[in-house]
Amino acid sequence: MGVSRDAISKYERDDNTPSVEVAKKIARTLGVSLDYLVSEQDNLEVVDIEMLDRMKEIQRLNNDDKSTINKIIDAFIRDTKTKRAYAS
Repeated sequence: MGVSRDAISKYERDDNTPSVEVAKKIARTLGVSLDYLVSEQDNLEVVDIEMLDRMKEIQRLNNDDKSTINKIIDAFIRDTKTKRAYAS
């Protein structure tokens, strides 16, 4: 990550505050969003960084491809919910 143990220790003790760039590296290393890392709210969900990266790639696709992917995802979610309902 390129951050010394001493610096991390100071961040943990609130003796120092990391720069935005360092905070982004810490968040990426921990697999969370920067919002999650700096939030004081206890109810934030951890964002799956790999899924977020996939979503960014999907956004770059043409509209037809996006529509196809959305239909596949919707069908998978529907089927998963149905399986859970019948398993109960």
